[in-house]
Amino acid sequence: MGRTRFRRKDILKKLTEIFGDVSRNVFVTDRPAANEDTMKDFVVVSLPIGIYDRHVYQDTYCRIEVFVRNRKNGIEATDALETMQQTVIDKFPLSNELFSATTPRLLPGGDDGLGFHCLIIQAKMIIK
Repeated sequence: MGRTRFRRKDILKKLTEIFGDVSRNVFVTDRPAANEDTMKDFVVVSLPIGIYDRHVYQDTYCRIEVFVRNRKNGIEATDALETMQQTVIDKFPLSNELFSATTPRLLPGGDDGLGFHCLIIQAKMIIK
């Protein structure tokens, strides 16, 4: 039996490439602690739960969080969030040499306390 290999770094890199057209600011795993005043939106891609080895394949979930700067007085920019969310959803199903990701679902995000609102898209991932 071969040695188990978890290709987390490669998968995250591929996710940044796939979602690079949703925003020119794409981050891995966590949002930046502080943002320039000029950054209006960004995306965070992550693998938020364990990767389970099934001997023939691995499975997990991927998470894509879309963030948009609030309007004045902290009001959510729903139109911009909707556009980013739909751009992400339209890319599914994902399939490449590393993984397949299907069944995206929308999870609540909310105000991050740093001037942005977010929406979360989570999808089942099979690692090849």
